[in-house]
Amino acid sequence: MNIHEEVKHLGHYLPDQGPIQMFIHHNTLHGFEGKDFFQALKEASQFYGAQYLMPLSFYLNEVKKDRITEKELSWSLKLHGKNVTVINLINHAEKLSNLSMKENSAFSDVHLFRVRHYEHKTGLSFQSELQNLIVPFVSAYMDQGVSHWPMEFSQGSIWPAFRKWIQLQSFGLARKIKNISLHESSEEQLDLLISKSNLDSHEALKDWLFMLPGWAGMIHVFERKPLLIPYQKKTPIVIDFAAIVGTVSEAILADTPSQASRTKQSDAQNSTELDDIKKIFHLAYEKKYIDDVKKEFSKRLSKTTLEKPEYQMLFCIDDRSESMRRHIEGLSTNIETFGVAGFFGIDMCFQGLTSQDSLNYCPPVVNPKGLVREVAREDQVKNVTYKKWFKRVSKNFYNSTRTSVIGAFWSLGLGILSPLSLVLRVHFPRVSAYLSRTTNKLFIGEVKTKLEFSQLLGLPHEEIANRVYGLMMTAGLRTHFGKAIFVIAHGSTSQNNPHISAYDCGACGGKKGDPNSRAFVIATNDPTVREILAKKGIHIPANTRFIPGLHDTCSDEISFFDLSVEDQTLVNEVFPILKKARENNANERCFRFESAPETKDPKLSLSHVQSRSESYTEPRPELGHATNAVCFIGQRETTKGKFFDRRAFLISYDSGIDTETKFLSGLVNAILPVVSGINLEYFFSKMDNEKYGCGTKLPHNVMSLLGVSNGVFGDLRTGLPLQMIELHEPVRLLMALEATEKQIETLRINVPKFAEYIDLGWVLYARIDPTTKEMITQWN
Repeated sequence: MNIHEEVKHLGHYLPDQGPIQMFIHHNTLHGFEGKDFFQALKEASQFYGAQYLMPLSFYLNEVKKDRITEKELSWSLKLHGKNVTVINLINHAEKLSNLSMKENSAFSDVHLFRVRHYEHKTGLSFQSELQNLIVPFVSAYMDQGVSHWPMEFSQGSIWPAFRKWIQLQSFGLARKIKNISLHESSEEQLDLLISKSNLDSHEALKDWLFMLPGWAGMIHVFERKPLLIPYQKKTPIVIDFAAIVGTVSEAILADTPSQASRTKQSDAQNSTELDDIKKIFHLAYEKKYIDDVKKEFSKRLSKTTLEKPEYQMLFCIDDRSESMRRHIEGLSTNIETFGVAGFFGIDMCFQGLTSQDSLNYCPPVVNPKGLVREVAREDQVKNVTYKKWFKRVSKNFYNSTRTSVIGAFWSLGLGILSPLSLVLRVHFPRVSAYLSRTTNKLFIGEVKTKLEFSQLLGLPHEEIANRVYGLMMTAGLRTHFGKAIFVIAHGSTSQNNPHISAYDCGACGGKKGDPNSRAFVIATNDPTVREILAKKGIHIPANTRFIPGLHDTCSDEISFFDLSVEDQTLVNEVFPILKKARENNANERCFRFESAPETKDPKLSLSHVQSRSESYTEPRPELGHATNAVCFIGQRETTKGKFFDRRAFLISYDSGIDTETKFLSGLVNAILPVVSGINLEYFFSKMDNEKYGCGTKLPHNVMSLLGVSNGVFGDLRTGLPLQMIELHEPVRLLMALEATEKQIETLRINVPKFAEYIDLGWVLYARIDPTTKEMITQWN
C-alpha cells in the first residue's frame, strides 16, 4: 500500500469521538467490528496496548461478593469444554492473578527501544518532549473559539501551517527541527522519515499516528465530517498530522540507535492462559445478570392500566427514563407511557433563537434533510432584539476581559465580586441558581418562541405525516387516545461537567431533545397531518392535545413548552402525579449517591439532586448510563411494574401489527447504534480507563472546545471519565425482542448490522414470545 492507503487503513482504528459539545456514545473498538467480540478484544489489546477484559482480581472479588456464583462458573466451564472443578479454577486464577505479565504497548519494538534509550540517556520524558511542542501548535490551529485571536496560519492546511509556525519558535527542539529540511508535501516528508526510521511504512505510520491518538482521531473526524468545524475554513487532514508527529519524533530521537526488543515466549503463553480464564469468569459474570433479569421478567403482574387511559406520555428509550415511567404508572392507573427514540422521528438541523449555527438533532447514522429555526412570537420582537443585543455585548465584554490591559482593569474593578459567586455556587448552589435566573429575567427577560410548521424541515405534510405514522404504529399508539399526550424529551443540567453532551440525548446528536419534541407536537396537532393519518387508519380525536415537555435527568425537573390556556389546564391535571413521581425517582437515585442525605424522605432527595445539578463541587452530578445492561423492545404490558433498577432501555413495539417487519426493521436500524454505542463505550471505558477512557475529571482541562486533556499540553482524552463508570458493571447489552421467530429472521435480513452484532457477540440476544411472554436467551 502507498502512504495514503496506509493512513486510510490506520485511520479506521483512530478514536471516532467528535467535538466534546457534540459528544455521542459510540463503539470504541469500531475498527474491529466484523470479528468475534472476544477475538476483537484480544486484537485491540495488542494493537492499542490495552487491558483484555477486566483484571482477574476484579472477577475474584465478584466471586467473594456472590456476584458470580458456583452455578454460573460451572455453566461457563461446561460452555468452554473445560473438565475442571470450580474450586480448582478459582485457586488457579488466584495464582495467575499474582503473576507479572508482559508489558503492553501500542508501539513497535524498534520505537520502544529508541524511546527507552533516549529517556535513559537524557533523563527526559519522550512523550512530554513530543507533547510540549506539538500540542500548543495543534490546539491553536484547531481552536473552535477559546482564543480571541485566531492563529495566523490556521486558514491553510495543517502541514504548511506547521512549517511556517516552527520557523517562529526559538526553543531547543524547535531550533533542531528548523535545521531539518522540511518538504513542502507531507507525503514527501513521510517518505523521507520512513526511509530513515528502520521501519516499514505500516509500523512507522502507526507509531506516529498513535503517539497522540486523541488529536489524530479528532483531525480524522474533521477530515471525514467537515461540517463539524464551524470556525475553520480549511479542513485538516490526518496525513499532514502524521508528518508533523513523525518529524518531531525523529528530531527527538535523532541520535538514538535502532534495535528491536522481543517479548519472552513464556510471558506470551502465560498471557494466553490468563485471557482464556478471564473469558470463563466474564461469561459467568454476564450469565448471573441475565438470569436475574429473566427471574424479574418471569414475574406475572396483574394488569392495572385502564382500557382507555385519560393521558399518555411518550418518553425517550433512555435507561434513566425507566424509573420515571415506573413511578408515574405506579401512582396512577390513568396514565399510559411509551418509550420511543428521543428525536421522535423528527430528524432535523436546528438553529436556536440567538444561535448563529445550526446543529444536527438526530441519530448519528441519519442525515437530516432540512432546517428548523426557532423564532420569536409576533408580540416578542422587541424582546428578542434586546436579547440578541445583550448577548452580543456580553460576548464582547467577555472577550475584552481576556486581553492584557482591559482584562487587568476589569479584574481590579470587579474581581472582588468573583469570590462571592464562587462561595454561593459551592455552599448554596440552589440559592445561586435562583439568583442567576432572577437576574437573567430582570436584565434579559424571557422571550416566548415558536417553531412554525411551514418551516418544519421544509417537507410536505405527507412526509411529515409518514414519520408520525411510523412512530405511532411502531410504538403501538394507534387507538384509545387520551385527552392529552405529553411528548417528553430529556436532557441534563450540570455545572462541573465538560462531558455534559454525553448526558443529553444520543438520539438527538448529544443534545437536549426539546426542539424535536416541539417539532413533533406541531406536526401531530396540525389538522392537515391528522387528516392524512386518518386516511392511514390512525384517527386522533379532535379534542386530543399533544404537549411538548422536557425531563431534566439530573435535577428531575419536568418542563413544558408552547402552552395554550387549554394545554396549561391539562398540565395542571397531571402535575400532582408528576411532582410525586419526581420525588420518588430522586429518592431511588439517591441510594447510589454517597453524598446523599441518610433519609428516605422523597422531598429531601429531590432537593439533593437539584443541588447536585447546580454545584461547582460535584464531579458526578448524575451517573448517566452507568450500569446500563439491557434493551427491551416490545409492548409495555410485558415489562410494566417490573423493577430493572434503571438499567434498561425500554422501547415500545407492537409485533402484532407489524406483519411485514417493516416497523421493527426501521426501529432497530435507528436505535442499535445508539444503545450499543452507549453500552460498549461504558464497557470499554470500565475495562481499561487509561487506554479507552479518560481518567479522573479532576485534572481535565478543556482544549480548543474539542475535548479534554490532563493539564495544558496533553493529548485529547477520549472515552468516559472515572466519575461516569465507577459504578458500572461491564456486561454486554442484552437485546430482548418481543417478536415471532419469523419476524426475527426477516429483521436479520433487513438489518445486517443487527445480525452481525448478534452473531459475533457484540450484543447479547434474547427473544420474547409475544404469546407466552417466555424469554429465550441465546449464547454464541
